Amino acid sequence: MLERGTDTGQVTLIDAAGTPKPSPGEDLGLPRLDPLAGQVARIFRLGTLASVDKTSRIPPLDVPVKAELFGISSSRRAGAGTRRVEYRFSLLDDQELRGLEAKRRAAGALLSRFSFPIGDGVRWMPHGARPLFEAELDSLNKAGKDALTRVLGGDVSAFVKQRRDRVATAAQALYEEHRPGQRVAASTIDEILVNCEKRLKNAREGQLLPRITYTPLQFVVAQASEWASPWGQAASLLQGIAEFPRKMLTDRLLLRGLDVDESELLEAMDVCADAVLKISNRRDSRPRAHKDLHVLARLADSRMGARARCQLVLRLIGGAEAEEISAQITDEETEEGSAASTPRSSAPR
Repeated sequence: MLERGTDTGQVTLIDAAGTPKPSPGEDLGLPRLDPLAGQVARIFRLGTLASVDKTSRIPPLDVPVKAELFGISSSRRAGAGTRRVEYRFSLLDDQELRGLEAKRRAAGALLSRFSFPIGDGVRWMPHGARPLFEAELDSLNKAGKDALTRVLGGDVSAFVKQRRDRVATAAQALYEEHRPGQRVAASTIDEILVNCEKRLKNAREGQLLPRITYTPLQFVVAQASEWASPWGQAASLLQGIAEFPRKMLTDRLLLRGLDVDESELLEAMDVCADAVLKISNRRDSRPRAHKDLHVLARLADSRMGARARCQLVLRLIGGAEAEEISAQITDEETEEGSAASTPRSSAPR
C-alpha cells in the first residue's frame, strides 16, 4: 500500500503489517527526494535570469573632461584630506539632457516591471514575459531616438557648431576659477567639442537602450553547508510571483506608462497557476488580493526560514485562505530541513 504524506507530499510504501518500507533509493543509501524542491525546480525552469548588459550601454550624453585639460591636477592630497576635480560638458540644455538621460536609463526600470527579484540586483523573467518586455524595449528605444533626433536635427556636426558658444562660455567661467583674467585656449574648447560630437553621433547611430542578457538558472538539490543559503533565492522569487497579480488587482496605476495588454501580462507572469486569477469576478478578487498582500508582507518580515516561507507562499498561491496562512506565520526561526534533503540554488550555468 502507498501512503502520501499530507505535509511533505512524499509517498511511502507500507507493508501488510503497516510498517513503512524503505524506498529502493534509500536501500542504496540515496537521500529521499524533497517534493517541495522538485516543485521549486520546475518553476525555475519556466524562466531565466535577466540583466542589463552594461557593456552595450551608451555612455551619458554629457562628456567628462579631465582637469589637466585646464592646466590643473585632477586630485590633490594634503595629509588626511583629498580634493578631486572633475568637469562635465554638455551641448544640451538641462531640460533636454534630463529627458534624454531618463530614456537612456529606462531599460533597468522596465526590466523590473517584467520580472521578479531573486536577490540584490538579480531578476528572474518568465519565458512568456520576454516578448512583451522586448516589445516595450523597442517602443522605448524608438521614442528615445525620436527625441534625440528632434533635439539634434538632421546634422550632428551642424548642431555642435550652433552650440559652440555654450561650451566656450562655460569653459571660460570654469577656467577663470583657477586662472583669473586669463583666456581658455581655443584648442581646449575644440577638444571638448570633438568629444561631445563623437558621443552624440554614437547615441544617434546606435541603440539608445542597452541589450539584455538572459541566463538559464537551475534549482539544484545539494548538500547544505554552514554558509549556503539554499532557499533564499526561491523564497524571494515566490514572494514576487505571489505579489505581482495581487498588486495588479489592487493598483490601477501599476501599468502606467506601459503599452501592454493587462490580461496578456498577467498570463505571461503567472507561472504558478495562481488561484487569485481564477476568480471570475474582479470585484470579488480585490478584497482577497488585499488580504493576501498583507499576509505576504508579514511573511517577508518574519524570521521564519526561507524553506518554510516557500511552503506557505505556494499554499497561498494554490488557494489557501489568508487567515489560514497568517495563523502559521511565526517570528521564530525554523529549521530548513536535513542536510541530506536541503536543496540550494545553483549559480547560473
